[in-house]
Amino acid sequence: MAKSSVSEVHTTQGLDFIRELGQQFRVDGIRASTAAGSGHPTSSMSAADLMAVLITRYFHYDWNDPKQPNNDHLIFSKGHASPLLYAIFKAVGVVSDDELLTFRKFGSRLEGHPTPILPWVDVATGSLGQGVPIAVGVALAGARVGVADGIAGSVPRGVSVATAGRFEPGWRAWLIRARTSTTATTTTPTSDANRGRAASTQSPKVLGRGRAGWA
Repeated sequence: MAKSSVSEVHTTQGLDFIRELGQQFRVDGIRASTAAGSGHPTSSMSAADLMAVLITRYFHYDWNDPKQPNNDHLIFSKGHASPLLYAIFKAVGVVSDDELLTFRKFGSRLEGHPTPILPWVDVATGSLGQGVPIAVGVALAGARVGVADGIAGSVPRGVSVATAGRFEPGWRAWLIRARTSTTATTTTPTSDANRGRAASTQSPKVLGRGRAGWA
């Protein structure tokens, strides 16, 4: 297994670097799914720029110590976009290029949906809307532990990556989030809107409820 040489990958480099990283995520996602002959490359491509910004500017994570209690938590609600997650793992140095190309092969750790067989994955995801309430729960637990330990300033965040349609079955979690002050600052929802399906999968009424607690 490749070992990361850095604890975080925050950078002060400009947008050109982040743009190139997003493009590399797309390339590696396509390479992985092409090698497998299956998968969801386009779902991975659509959120690549979003993840490039998140990983380089906002995400706090010690890639050499995934059990570090102050780590943020990246929950891929859109688990079918696993090639993007694995491209991130390759970029930070914890997955090699050779392993990336074992995606969806028998015996590979890089399954079609991410699972905790990988130490940087908290929970298996993929069921519609599943990752949204999980991220809220992770953030709520982290906030309570932080307050109890007197380290509220370093409370880990739960970041949920979801397609727009996943907020409909997961909207109740945002109601909980909106009513829980400790969670409101430690959960970050990110929506990768698929415009081609927006008319059939999004409910403006439900999404409006969900936005009530957004940071």
